[in-house]
Amino acid sequence: MSDVPFVSALQNLKNEVASRSYGWGKWLIKGMFAVLDQGLISGSNFLLGILLARWIGAEQYGAYALAFAIFILVSIVYQSLVLEPMTVFGPSVYHSAPKQYLGILVRLQMVLGAVVFGAGALGGGYFYARVSAQLGPALIGATIAAPCVLLFWFARRACYVELSPRRALGGAMLYMPLLLGSIGILLRLKLLSPFFAFAAMGVSALLASAQLLWRLNLKLGRDTRGSCLREVSRRHWNYGRWALAGAVFLWAPWNICYPLVTKFWGLSETGSLRALLNLALPIAQAHSALTLLFLPYTARLGQQEGWQAMKRQAIRIGGVYAAGAGVYWLFVCMFSGQLVQFLYAGRYTQIIPLLPWVAVSSIIGGALLGPTIVIRAMQSPAPVCWIYLCSSAVAAGVGTPAIWAWGMRGAVVALVLSSLAALVSGYLILRGRVRTQQSRGTFKEPVIAEPASLSSSS
Repeated sequence: MSDVPFVSALQNLKNEVASRSYGWGKWLIKGMFAVLDQGLISGSNFLLGILLARWIGAEQYGAYALAFAIFILVSIVYQSLVLEPMTVFGPSVYHSAPKQYLGILVRLQMVLGAVVFGAGALGGGYFYARVSAQLGPALIGATIAAPCVLLFWFARRACYVELSPRRALGGAMLYMPLLLGSIGILLRLKLLSPFFAFAAMGVSALLASAQLLWRLNLKLGRDTRGSCLREVSRRHWNYGRWALAGAVFLWAPWNICYPLVTKFWGLSETGSLRALLNLALPIAQAHSALTLLFLPYTARLGQQEGWQAMKRQAIRIGGVYAAGAGVYWLFVCMFSGQLVQFLYAGRYTQIIPLLPWVAVSSIIGGALLGPTIVIRAMQSPAPVCWIYLCSSAVAAGVGTPAIWAWGMRGAVVALVLSSLAALVSGYLILRGRVRTQQSRGTFKEPVIAEPASLSSSS
């Protein structure tokens, strides 16, 4: 009889280990789908950038780089006000009515897409008529692509809110052959240019997003009480205004260099800078893929366990990201000469000595994602804004004179220093938040239950 408690305890331990193994296995599979999904999307855009660098002139490629940087700046407004709040609120506040919630966001997305298209058309027309015959068409092409790409991002992110990266992978598997096939046709017809490249991106994204939205089966009907749209908009604005400021400051260190280099050194040097930073895109997109899973998971964990658990989570996430970036850049730097020769067909060889410095900035940026993901998951986007404000201030303050003096070499110096400033401020802010919440005896306010207007309609 004395062996019974021991046997029971052993069986319980065995069941717990099996349960944890199954849980880790499930998340490992989801993580593989997420990385593969993001890999196909980022791989498509990465290949597009490489092919354009090989087949069009340096000044045209510089126009593409600058137009793409502006496109990213405009699109982060949408990401901050729609996608990031959706990733946080979808698994928590609106978890019992996901179809209705996502349907409301489709309507918001349509409005924002129309605004982006209108503003971009005016800006592109102005640049074409008054500023640059090369930059103008690139901006007009980016304007055509923007609403379609934003819709595609929404459809993919909706799959992640439902913790279904496999479904998002289906959209990526459609997008990649559409985009690369279109580029091949344009090249064969001798029509390849920044304008047509952006147009091909938009058409491919539109077709892929239509397939995803059909499979998601969202409820797009208008709520007769009229309260849902106002409520969701208010929540997204209250969260997204800080996320928007943070995203702008996140954009600045890696993209403010393009207009500065164009101003001081011309579009050809801008094309070289883009060719250099292209090699950071694969690991950056891998980090983005994992963040799509880590953010909703961390939001749930934070709701259950509080800030103290979040401190440990930040260290784990940052360590995983930094280690992955280190492995990637070790391979790139070991074979940098051969890689650049292969990718760019003997062009842009002047970027080879700068690759180790870009690697340092990328690894630091990976470690920074630990505290920023945790702080965002705890519905506190304002501190993230301050983290990236510090980074942007260093990038602008150091980058402007450095780029004026040394061109793209000065841009790389600014990137390294801005990443280091963000990393230090990120972990200091996280430690301060943990101490503050421990002294209060709570992690934050509890997550508000889902609104009746949504839950009752499900």
